[in-house]
Amino acid sequence: MEQGNRKPSTALIVGVTGMVGVALTDALKMPNTLGGPWKVFGVSRRPLPTWFPSPLLDKHIILDTLNQDNTKEILSPLASQITHLFWVALQANESEERNISSNSTMLSNVLSALTSSPNSKLSHVTLQTGTKQYAGPITDSVLSSHIIPQEPPFKEDYPRLPFPNFYHNLEDIIFSYSKLFTYSIHRPSIIIGASSRSYYNILLTLSVYALICKHENYPFRYFGNKYTWSHFCEVSDARVVAEQQIWASITKSAKNQAFNCTNGDMFTWKMMWKVLCDVFSIEFVTFDEKDKFDCVDFMKDKGEVWDRIVEENGLYKTKMEEISCFGLLDTVLKLNIQNSGSNTKCKSRRAEGKMGRGKIEIKRIENNTNRQVTFCKRRNGLLKKAYELSVLCDAEITLIVFSSRGRVYEYANNNIKSTIERYKKATSSTPNTWSPQEINAQYHQHSNCEDDVVDDFGNQYNPCVSNGASSRKTAI
Repeated sequence: MEQGNRKPSTALIVGVTGMVGVALTDALKMPNTLGGPWKVFGVSRRPLPTWFPSPLLDKHIILDTLNQDNTKEILSPLASQITHLFWVALQANESEERNISSNSTMLSNVLSALTSSPNSKLSHVTLQTGTKQYAGPITDSVLSSHIIPQEPPFKEDYPRLPFPNFYHNLEDIIFSYSKLFTYSIHRPSIIIGASSRSYYNILLTLSVYALICKHENYPFRYFGNKYTWSHFCEVSDARVVAEQQIWASITKSAKNQAFNCTNGDMFTWKMMWKVLCDVFSIEFVTFDEKDKFDCVDFMKDKGEVWDRIVEENGLYKTKMEEISCFGLLDTVLKLNIQNSGSNTKCKSRRAEGKMGRGKIEIKRIENNTNRQVTFCKRRNGLLKKAYELSVLCDAEITLIVFSSRGRVYEYANNNIKSTIERYKKATSSTPNTWSPQEINAQYHQHSNCEDDVVDDFGNQYNPCVSNGASSRKTAI
């Protein structure tokens, strides 16, 4: 893969506390991230929330980018350091005309501040828009009734729809600077990520709705239409979006291109509704087209209920109005559009190399911050896999991890002490003095036919087993 030079890179993330902003901060500071090591500066309108991984930022800047003078005063001195701009900011308004005005002003102010200096180092701008590129201004109450969306699956080279769209204006601003830097445009679908500071966090909105229904014993009713209930939809994991953006920012063949970005898997909202009911332990209510239900109106007076839920469960303190987007969700669930974008273009460019991350050498990480980040991410992944294995395979699992500082982390789907006692009984009569080959032979000798099929497959394709790592099966 073509990555250009390996000079130190400095990223400026505008919209750092949003879903993709958080994912970018995390990804850029991983020790094996392409183009690294990265310095990361983050811009937000407000101070960082307590849940934000602030140690990962080399510099945090509180800035309202609508203010031209203030933006120039704060960002111009940094122009000699910033090499990459990641634009994941959004100013959401009811009309598309206001969207165009505010979002264009913010981007113009930042680009002007970073490029006006003769010492500017800006080499690439990453612009995040979305699939509204193909659907039109769906949040504008006047224009939305007239739009005719593109045919799915949406493709990056489709011509622009003949309707106002602030995405077009942002693209045109970027194009006007094409002689100064390269760019990449990224069009995710419904973004799924972790942030209470995003305008449009649909998963968090659904979670709030589900918890309030459970708390107040309301039925968890679907408030979309029959089309979205039964037709396929797709989403974009914020981490996937972040990796694509990093990949495109340093890969020559991805420069000056637009890319759709989705997870690649499809679902119906009927399927998703069942998942939400399972997660929140609430009764599944099938969709009834005759049941007219206005969720936006239903949720208007539920702010105090949410406050009680937060207090009773010790949740991070938030206001329902600030973390939910029921108006947008109501619009999305009532569209007569198959929300599906083509990922073919991105896949073909990916053939030149991996996206987002390179290979990491398995040895102790010397940098303290990078080591701490890696521990947190891999610890969480390990705990998640332990949980999945216990649920999927009905396995009894106890996992205990001690950090280098002596802090203990654990997962168990049963009582930890009883599992340890079970392990002691299972191993007390069989001292572990065998070689890996003897253990594997004993393992297969006592396995039944069904286990043999599974374990043989694992031994062939699991590098840990094939390289001689010991494995033991006990029947109790």
